Amino acid sequence: VGSLLCAYFVSTKELSVGDYVLFGTYIIQLYMPLNWLGTFYRTIQKSLVDMENMLELLDEVADVQDVPNAQPLHLRGAAIEFKDVTFGYNAQRMVLKNVCFRVTAGTTVA
Repeated sequence: VGSLLCAYFVSTKELSVGDYVLFGTYIIQLYMPLNWLGTFYRTIQKSLVDMENMLELLDEVADVQDVPNAQPLHLRGAAIEFKDVTFGYNAQRMVLKNVCFRVTAGTTVA
């Protein structure tokens, strides 16, 4: 509406073409931060949902529990090995295909 009104004033010679360009520039400078705020709001909203899901996962009770007064398990030369691991949330889209790796005790794999 403002742009049409400004164009009308330019046509009636109450404003110059430069005033019209200035009006458009002001509108763009006002719109860009508002657009950023919308994007920022969506990012925060998604992050809160993800955090809620993570907290629910942390509250899960483990299926396997140690017996009361269990002795610590000391392993020497222990390792975890994955051989030909295939995984997907559905059969049409596999995330892992025939993955093989070995992680020895005391090492970290990222």
